[in-house]
Amino acid sequence: MNRSILQFSYTVLLGTVLIYFACNKSEEKCPSSFTWTVSGNTHIATLDSAYVQYDLTPYLIQGITGTNFNTSYNRKLYFSLSSFNPGTYTIITGNTGSNIMAYIDELGFNHYGVSGTLTITSYSNNLLNGNFSCIIAASPSNIPITGSFSNVPVRP
Repeated sequence: MNRSILQFSYTVLLGTVLIYFACNKSEEKCPSSFTWTVSGNTHIATLDSAYVQYDLTPYLIQGITGTNFNTSYNRKLYFSLSSFNPGTYTIITGNTGSNIMAYIDELGFNHYGVSGTLTITSYSNNLLNGNFSCIIAASPSNIPITGSFSNVPVRP
């Protein structure tokens, strides 16, 4: 009788463990994507992320074509917005404040947005989706830059 109770206990324990691991599979995460076209060339970010607060910059969305956000000689595109609420944001001229953008080219030169829009189509499960069409300051003339992003992870 003690042996059957012991076998039953092991069976219940094994079943509980199997059910636990079967029910707690981690959900597969969709890969993120951040692409933009400038001067007729399309670039695909190798790193992208968004932050509710990054240093003193709130609501930052960024993508780069290199391996490190802090390296100057990677193409980098970032937006600083007034929120991550779905909707359309008008990009203003300047390099400080909300609703601005900057593009850093492969030589490390900064080009700031002078006009355009960024639309956040959805923000759920800490993932951002949207698109943009802007004009950046450049010499001898300003340059259009367009693109989209999907499943960009938002960090605190």
